[in-house]
Amino acid sequence: MKKLLLSLLLITTYSSLYSQGTVYLVLGSDTAIWESMNTNRYNCTYNISLFADATMNAAKVMDPQFRSRFRDSFGTPVKITWWMMAGNIFRFATNNNVPVANTMTLWLMKKYYQNRVSQFGDELSLHYHTFGWTDYDMDGVFRWNQTKTFMECKDDFDLTLAQFLVEENTFPVSFRSGWHAMDNDWQNYLDRLLPYSLHNDYPAKRSDLTEPLDNIYDWSLASAEFVPFHPSSDNYQLAGDLKGWNVRSKSMGGISQSLLNTTFQKANEGTDQLACIWSHLPDSEFPQQIQRVDSLVHKAALLYPDVKFRYCTAVEAYQLWRKGNDTISPEISFRAIPMGDRTRFSVTSSEAIFQAQPFVAVKDVYGRYFVADCVATGINSWETSESFLTSELGKAAVALTDTMGNQSISSIRFLPDDRFFDNHDYEYAEVSGNWSSSSSAAWGTDSRVASLNPGDSARVRWNFYPERTGWHSAFIQFPDVPNQLDSLRIRVYKNGFAVNVLDYANNAERKKWSHVASGEFESGSVYTFEVTGKNGSASVKMMCADVMKFSAFVRDRQLLCDVSVLDMEEHSVEDTLFVRIPIANGGVNDLTILSAGAVGLSSLGSYPFTVRGMGSADLSLIFVPTGLGRFTDTVVITSNDPVSPLLKIPFSVTVVPYFEVVDNDDSTGYSEVGAWNNSVAQAYGNSSRYANLSGSGVVPVAKFETTLDKAGVYDVYFIVPVTVNAADRALYKVKSGGGVMDSLIIDQNEGSGVWRRVGRYSFNGSVSLEVIDSRTGTSGRVLRADAVKWAIADPSGVEGDVDLPESFVLYQNYPNPFNPGTVIRFELPVSGFVSGVVYDVLGGRVAVLVSGVDVGRRACC
Repeated sequence: MKKLLLSLLLITTYSSLYSQGTVYLVLGSDTAIWESMNTNRYNCTYNISLFADATMNAAKVMDPQFRSRFRDSFGTPVKITWWMMAGNIFRFATNNNVPVANTMTLWLMKKYYQNRVSQFGDELSLHYHTFGWTDYDMDGVFRWNQTKTFMECKDDFDLTLAQFLVEENTFPVSFRSGWHAMDNDWQNYLDRLLPYSLHNDYPAKRSDLTEPLDNIYDWSLASAEFVPFHPSSDNYQLAGDLKGWNVRSKSMGGISQSLLNTTFQKANEGTDQLACIWSHLPDSEFPQQIQRVDSLVHKAALLYPDVKFRYCTAVEAYQLWRKGNDTISPEISFRAIPMGDRTRFSVTSSEAIFQAQPFVAVKDVYGRYFVADCVATGINSWETSESFLTSELGKAAVALTDTMGNQSISSIRFLPDDRFFDNHDYEYAEVSGNWSSSSSAAWGTDSRVASLNPGDSARVRWNFYPERTGWHSAFIQFPDVPNQLDSLRIRVYKNGFAVNVLDYANNAERKKWSHVASGEFESGSVYTFEVTGKNGSASVKMMCADVMKFSAFVRDRQLLCDVSVLDMEEHSVEDTLFVRIPIANGGVNDLTILSAGAVGLSSLGSYPFTVRGMGSADLSLIFVPTGLGRFTDTVVITSNDPVSPLLKIPFSVTVVPYFEVVDNDDSTGYSEVGAWNNSVAQAYGNSSRYANLSGSGVVPVAKFETTLDKAGVYDVYFIVPVTVNAADRALYKVKSGGGVMDSLIIDQNEGSGVWRRVGRYSFNGSVSLEVIDSRTGTSGRVLRADAVKWAIADPSGVEGDVDLPESFVLYQNYPNPFNPGTVIRFELPVSGFVSGVVYDVLGGRVAVLVSGVDVGRRACC
């Protein structure tokens, strides 16, 4: 009997011990670059410091000591799945400090942390927002809006997949949609590409009617469980007939102790749980959020000691949850099939794949990307249905994923990948001169600079070892360091023997690739590009060295234009608009521009004309307003580009009554007092300025001034970049003819990124707006300055509907009278003579603040 009872006890204990489920936790980041992202700008230039700066979040969470603090039930440190954002708003970025703008987040993560990704077992995948440059509300202003349907941006999504595969050898197996946005078309398309989604955001539902549109989603009908399900082809929220999987996710900031307790309880009852807990790498609290989640998880685990939890990547979690035994990637064969002067591709797999067909992407010598459809030719074998000109092929790649999510990628290189050598690579050397590091960089985090006295010289060199014989082009890029040498001499050596000498005019735009030379390069040889600078001036000059690029993607002729959209925003009805379109020839042979123009724009200059190989030119057009309102057109440029002879650029302008704008880059209308700094963040123009609010030293002042051509009543506006750390009590002084008309304390953070109205005033002649540190705001912030606009509201000069005060009021001065910046505000309901005089304690007159006829709300100081 005792043996029987003991056996029953052992069976019961065994059953209790092994009947619990496991909690699989996927901690991940939807990883974008937020700094300098602006949905009001078609072309953004992103700040890469999130990855490159050792003090930022990427470095913190990639620190082995940080990871080792957070371990699962098996002692494994936390893993992170990195869904890297790409597409649309990144695709059209102007960054030249990455090889391909669209893949910058992935490239930067791999550049700085690939070894750590491998060490920790992290996963790299794709995060995609359905941005579209649209004007849904028809207000004449285009923005990066969330598209209403996935199909509006499917082509961009395909191109992004192709670039991830061809350029970064990466194709998603797991996926999270931006904003958690989803529709049936998108989920059905994902089901043809990849097995694992993690964007169920139950029970969230949100709409948005105000542009820029974002965060529109509906998961109100989806599963509340952390248990994967097959979505329905008819309703992505519900379980149904698709092959792929989706599972509920929760933000790191939104996850609660009670929700995790419930998750562990259900695992304790025998149901395996798979929870995606996500945040954003650029979130200032991202490291703390990981710590918080780990703490909550361990507290839940204490309540259910028999339940084990495991930190996994997304793919790993799904595979463990599915309890599959297959962890081997398919064996793949990817071959080029010659067909005369064309090539198609064949793919074979050692096993069945999840995808509807292999994903094959092709890049040609002109930098175009194609997704090649495949047709089955047998069991687990396919060929591309289309062929490509062999002479134009650059690279092809294929991604295969089996039914468990094991992936294989293979590629064929017809041309070597572009090579980039910066001042930290062994291909770079300093030959002569006194060189030091500079934080200004066109590539990476720094550059090298040499200060040259009159008559001094310095020299650096880059070595290039071609992988194959054929045509290559060499390019160079310089950082934005002031006072650089006007010219450089570049000598090219082959195996130590001089083959070319180039006099390089150092007047190219900074942080932009500039062509050095093109020609036949032989593999097995070493080519040295030796750059020499000599200061022939009478003052000190700077020589800079940063990065060179070598590319085998040499084109015959190619029409290039950095301008994708001509959105001229507002323009005065009284002024002719001159439109400059910079174009370039990306090929080595002459390009002929046959014509350029639009229905509503006139072209200046004669056609046809020639742009030399690797040369550039400006196209000039004019727009003459014929009335007020929004005008749209399309500029069409025709050329003898062999693959894209026609270039179309949308043009739009809003014609409004007379106004004047002064930007911080306007040397005649903008001035400063105190210590100011340049910022790449901008709302208007190419930059903005900021001053640190220290509370001591010289009071920072930014002054915008101009002369108005017309007397009248004007609305005064200012704009600063989108910000949360700007001055919350900035002093704005409205002046006319040197006298203060009004003074206001404004929180620069409120409504940042758009024009904000200061007030309405009567002006005639010279005007200005001063932005001043009031010394009364929150410390540690910055005073920002970008642009100011004076827009005429009533050209008659009569106040009209100006909001006049109802009675005379004299306000208490602010701040205290001992503060030299104190302001005295008063209101006059009718026109009359005003005198404001300051006397000392002995009755002596110190200053006259105001003297003359005035009306309205005014201030003096």
